[in-house]
Amino acid sequence: MWAHAMHTYHFVALGVAPKKAKLAEAQAELEEATGVLNEARAKLAAVVEKLEKLEEALNAAVAEKKSLSDKEQQCKVRLSNADKLIGGLGGERVRWTQTVADLTVAVDNCIGDILISAGFISYLGPFTAEFRQDVGDSWRERLVEFNIQHTEGCDITQTLVEPVKLRIWQMYGLPTDPLSTQNGIMLDRARRWSLFIDPQGQANRYIRRMAKDKEICINGFDVAKLTDKNFLRTLENAVRFGKWALLENIQETLDAALEPILMQQTFKQGGQDMMKLGENTIPCDLGVPSCRDAFTPSTRLVSISQ
Repeated sequence: MWAHAMHTYHFVALGVAPKKAKLAEAQAELEEATGVLNEARAKLAAVVEKLEKLEEALNAAVAEKKSLSDKEQQCKVRLSNADKLIGGLGGERVRWTQTVADLTVAVDNCIGDILISAGFISYLGPFTAEFRQDVGDSWRERLVEFNIQHTEGCDITQTLVEPVKLRIWQMYGLPTDPLSTQNGIMLDRARRWSLFIDPQGQANRYIRRMAKDKEICINGFDVAKLTDKNFLRTLENAVRFGKWALLENIQETLDAALEPILMQQTFKQGGQDMMKLGENTIPCDLGVPSCRDAFTPSTRLVSISQ
């Protein structure tokens, strides 16, 4: 039995030996292939990592490209706007240069122009347009005689009113003729209250229309006649609250009670301007319009004789 088993083992061993050799050879090849595979995997991991870095760099480059493209577009828009601005300012330069030259001349002529305007308002109110023109011409001749610089043909319509303000007056009914324009400027600039001889009612309508504008006549507007029983009360309220007051149908003589208003006889009491009107002493805001805006909200007294 033992001999038979050894005989069988011998033949089995002869068949297994080549297979063991092949198995060892295959294992050696497997180990070699595994080594190559691991090396390839390592290289692949390095390549994948490098690829990820390249993708990040690509994304950053694309974002930077987009940012630069946006900035390029903004620069194009700014250059276009700058070209338009430069083109527009090129035309403005001539106008600005002329404006500077005109202002320089106006400053040099300011003294003479103001002298004419002050004299015009102070002395020429009661006279006709022809007489005003004759006196203005004689004054300008005197300025030339005394070598005082002034604008040729200067008068109050050029010196004391802006075109926009004049247009507003005309919208409220001020006639467009030179005489009416001068009268409107006198009403606006004179330190004393104005007296209009107004047979056609033009001044009356102009003042009433202007007083309806709450932005101009802020504190209200009162109309009174000397024949009214409460005309002094009306004037007292106008002085106290800064209203406009219009006295109609003025005759050759005036009530003596009006003298404090007409002469603007105010005095200080407790740090406040006061006025004695009749038997009452009242706070006042006469708002003398000299060197102030044309439409001061303070009291403005206008008398009209029809």
